[in-house]
Amino acid sequence: MTYPDSVRGRIKNYLTQHKDLLQSPILEIGSKRFGSPEWWNCNKDLQPDAEWLCTDMQEGEGVDAIEDIHKLSFADASFQSILCSEVLEHVQYPAAGLSECHRVLREGGWLVLTTLFSFPVHGYPNDYWRFTPEGMRCLLADAGFRNITVTTAGEYDIILNNIGERQERRKVPIHIFAVAQK
Repeated sequence: MTYPDSVRGRIKNYLTQHKDLLQSPILEIGSKRFGSPEWWNCNKDLQPDAEWLCTDMQEGEGVDAIEDIHKLSFADASFQSILCSEVLEHVQYPAAGLSECHRVLREGGWLVLTTLFSFPVHGYPNDYWRFTPEGMRCLLADAGFRNITVTTAGEYDIILNNIGERQERRKVPIHIFAVAQK
């Protein structure tokens, strides 16, 4: 059972909406499965007949190969699609990681990416970044991607203390979702 308005439900919904961009062979970066429900854990159900190579920085269930996104071991233009979901906040140098994704993606291929803007710090093994929509667009464009679409989903209500002058209620997005083409 999925929970469409949960953090994981919104991510899975976005990936499902963009599954047609995922064409074989697909590189999944960040595939290690954790103790959460199967509907969340496995993305192969998005394109079950496709050829998938599932990678992570640590071995574990759902991982075919250990890879460092900063220096992927694959030849240029090895994959038609890349799925990178809930990974980029854990990448020490996200610009370098996105450049590597661009390098191993075939011309015309798509990157489908999810990450965070507002979310508690959580380690795997480290948690480095949060991304604004504008920042994500810049990172993707600087890596060489085109046809970039960045959206947000979910939101938190916050009270902003504006340097002690006044408090303001604001809504901030939880998720940053993007698709980009090589």
